[in-house]
Amino acid sequence: MVIWKNKNREVKTKITKIVHYKSLYDMIKKERLKNVLPDSKIRTIEQGVNEVYRAHPVNYTKEKEEKFGVIAIRLSLN
Repeated sequence: MVIWKNKNREVKTKITKIVHYKSLYDMIKKERLKNVLPDSKIRTIEQGVNEVYRAHPVNYTKEKEEKFGVIAIRLSLN
């Protein structure tokens, strides 16, 4: 079980599966856009890769993606 805390709120989750993908594109395509990036402004996989993952402060660079791949962590609420 994983407990996520934010201020006065707490959410208990369970990791149900960890899946390794070769690329962000593959991950979003397989896991489905609405599950990975539920923001209604994101309409395409390419937009999600460029405007969310590549623009994020952690910065999923193309080089890191090619070297390490990407993991998707599936969660369920506990």
